[in-house]
Amino acid sequence: HVLRARSGTSDRYLYHLTRTDRFRRRAEALMTGSAGQRRVPAEFFCRYEIRVPPLEEQQRIAEILDTMDEAIQATEGVIAKHKLIRTGIVAVLLAGNPVGLLPSANREPTDTPPSAVSDGTKQPPAISEWPQHELGQIGVVVGGGTPSRERTEYWGGPIPWLTPSELTKEHSKFVYETQDRMSELGLAASGARLLPVGSLLITSRASIGFCALAGVSMATNQGFKSLLPSDVVDPSYLYYVGQTLGREMTRRASGTTFLEISGSEFKRIEIPLPPLDEQRRIAGVLDTVDEVIRAHRRQLAKLRKLRGGLAADLLSGRVRTVVA
Repeated sequence: HVLRARSGTSDRYLYHLTRTDRFRRRAEALMTGSAGQRRVPAEFFCRYEIRVPPLEEQQRIAEILDTMDEAIQATEGVIAKHKLIRTGIVAVLLAGNPVGLLPSANREPTDTPPSAVSDGTKQPPAISEWPQHELGQIGVVVGGGTPSRERTEYWGGPIPWLTPSELTKEHSKFVYETQDRMSELGLAASGARLLPVGSLLITSRASIGFCALAGVSMATNQGFKSLLPSDVVDPSYLYYVGQTLGREMTRRASGTTFLEISGSEFKRIEIPLPPLDEQRRIAGVLDTVDEVIRAHRRQLAKLRKLRGGLAADLLSGRVRTVVA
């Protein structure tokens, strides 16, 4: 459907009205048609009543909401830019370019690379010196399990129990809380294992490759292949490497109902393993970038909340704009 503002009505005011939750809820409630073909009938727009303040007031309201939308879009753009930068940093660092040898934005490709300049200090190992290790060589791979839901004594205990749906692309580095908790009896009956702090929790079926670190001791269901790292790998470095494993895990997965990677296949995946101090430097760089992104996301959430409140107040007439 196409809506055109008549004389005396601001098109931008009309646009913002159609973006409100109230408008969308009313429209969705009247949708007709079968799945995939549902649509809002034209009669809805003819009968939907709106508040129409004087044109000057409409224009001021639209200007305020336009300004909020511009701030939101600008913040989204900053987040997208930093995520792109992060992707580049991950590609550079995890491809084996040591932190101390990151290319400078001011250096031309034809310049002498810093690795060829001797200043008397020991340079970090080059990529050719970084060994590849199978995941099964640098830690213990552990599956998860689910105790019977029919046994109430298995649930409501002190042990956090994680499911794949609780991890998303935007999830924090560490997991501290879960939706469900098990008892000691539930843990024993589930076949799961209590995972120590710092374990890599990575989804291994259906949605493959989402990961986080255990912030507290916890267990998972069978949708995870968790890795308990040995002392040769830094957990934070392992977390960032884990974020790059989704494609390889999917390639090795099998199944008819849904794809799942087996523990034996997961163990055979190889990752680059620089010296421990270099692992920590890489993780430190990425921690810094992620904190910048999180700060902008917090700002974006505040802007969206403010915009929603302003829209509700201004478009309902509860708050009126004031001419300076």
